[in-house]
Amino acid sequence: MKIHKLEVIPFSLPLKSALAWGKHGQLSKAEHCLVRVTLENGLTGIAEAPPRPTIYGETISSIKAALFLLEPRLRELEITDTQAIKEILSSLPNNNCAKGALDMALWEARAAHLETPLIELLGGVKPQLETSFILGIAKPQTMLQEAREVIQAGVRVLKIKVGRNTEADLTVTHALKNEFGNTIKLYADSNETLEPEKAANALEQMRDAGILWVEEPLLVRQIKARAELKRLAILPIIADDSCFTPADLER
Repeated sequence: MKIHKLEVIPFSLPLKSALAWGKHGQLSKAEHCLVRVTLENGLTGIAEAPPRPTIYGETISSIKAALFLLEPRLRELEITDTQAIKEILSSLPNNNCAKGALDMALWEARAAHLETPLIELLGGVKPQLETSFILGIAKPQTMLQEAREVIQAGVRVLKIKVGRNTEADLTVTHALKNEFGNTIKLYADSNETLEPEKAANALEQMRDAGILWVEEPLLVRQIKARAELKRLAILPIIADDSCFTPADLER
């Protein structure tokens, strides 16, 4: 069964509240792309590409351009020829958000063709998964109210965006722990905002306030400082912005 068509459809979804992170990131609506792969018999696979210029360096325009560049080479390939598809995707450096969405859409189309649930094609399922909700940087009272709403809805893991104002970050963290105690799990996402000479102290304060893990405390390129911060073992460190590909995991 051959690949017949690839479509990229921009769409916009308003957010209930603005989401701010890092030094410059902020969203009031999700400006994303729907990626749709259609096979010659009409079966489809879809996925979502979320451009984040300040993180991935990709925009709606760049995603459209990247996928339109790949589309002629993918057209008429067998959907089950995973090696040929992998080579075509690998021929375009970077553009990981665009290629990631395309890869997901291809897998869904492949599962439809093989009449196999996608979850089985990808190797199984984890019976339970905790849902994490992101608390974007805002006024402490705004963040607390949003936390109350999602906790009432059943969420028990909160990711707190931090890094612009340490005092405000700790105020929110202490307030959450005081109100909800050990019924919730808290972790922080710094989005590479901390400075190496201040990072250890910041993590100690986060730990003492009830934070369990911290995501990307330092710039990705600060490899030695990151290794030293990990060696100190103040908090477990989550890698996110620094891992886009399997090669990044090795590094």
